[in-house]
Amino acid sequence: MVRNLVSQNPDYGTGWRGILALCDRLGDEDTGLVIARKVGEADFENPASQIDYTRRLARLGRIDEAIAFMRGVCDHEPDRADAACQYGYLLAQAGDFAGAEAALWRAISLNPDLGEAWVYLSAFVDFADRADDIAAMRAGADKHSNQPSFLFALGKALDDCGDT
Repeated sequence: MVRNLVSQNPDYGTGWRGILALCDRLGDEDTGLVIARKVGEADFENPASQIDYTRRLARLGRIDEAIAFMRGVCDHEPDRADAACQYGYLLAQAGDFAGAEAALWRAISLNPDLGEAWVYLSAFVDFADRADDIAAMRAGADKHSNQPSFLFALGKALDDCGDT
């Protein structure tokens, strides 16, 4: 029934969210992906819609499509830290660690409080020879003292240098 509705392609706009939730409950990943794209297109100003869509793509092994979509979001809205963070995360999943690092540093420069970006970065960066990055992280430690994500990333960076 849901697939028939999708094939008819009515213009429900963000009303597709309820149908997406139904697909999730039914475990219909393929139809959910089609609907997630519809939600993302209808609600382009809602960052969560685009990020949800790319996470679904990646989960289904369609990482190249997820990267291309998120690159488009970043190009359209270059000052969105959450988009740069998700783009970096996807690049890291695809093994493009240089691109991922650049995107994540971009996200951090746009919003230093984005804990997710710090965690993603610390997952693949070895901070052993990055005294400047560690100094910058230490400088922000007081400001981020209530952010477990940031503190985890700082702890990992310090561990990379043998400072446990």
